[in-house]
Amino acid sequence: WDLELVDLNNYDSVVLEIPNGLVLEYVRVGRAVTQLDVLINVPVLKTHKQTLLSNCVKNIGVGVACREEKRRLHHLGIDEALLDVFSVVKPDFNVVDALVCIEGDGPNLPPGKSRSLGLIIAGKDGVAVDAVCAKLIGIDPFEVKHLALAHDRGIGIADITQIEVIGEQLKDVETIFERPSTFTK
Repeated sequence: WDLELVDLNNYDSVVLEIPNGLVLEYVRVGRAVTQLDVLINVPVLKTHKQTLLSNCVKNIGVGVACREEKRRLHHLGIDEALLDVFSVVKPDFNVVDALVCIEGDGPNLPPGKSRSLGLIIAGKDGVAVDAVCAKLIGIDPFEVKHLALAHDRGIGIADITQIEVIGEQLKDVETIFERPSTFTK
């Protein structure tokens, strides 16, 4: 295979318009994102102090944006901005690394804490994959603002009753994660 690895923070960039964005009219991303044959999203499952969940949508929303854009995304409303970016840069497939995750005040170690699950979760609809992962760690997917917005806007499915899970059943592997201190019940 002829593969090229690029650091999107230090790569030629391009502006993508975001039609009907919630908070963004455009986003600057690494040009490589617009030149792909296939985009496979590989996030690590984490809780997050600002968004409750950091997974498929957040990995794309912040991950493809150029370094200077990241501050603007947070300033304008992180959940809405994540969804705006995800609406124009949708991965073809998502593979979540839930072997060793982060719980509590993630996304970083410390203050977040390492938590071993030993799972890989995958699917085409990144919102649905995020919803399954949220449920897996004891979070109602509609409690994650960007997932609720995505579902409402038809960008993906966050209603767990509408998602077919193949393999392990959620009830058998559900593991309640410590929530971020900013999202206590």
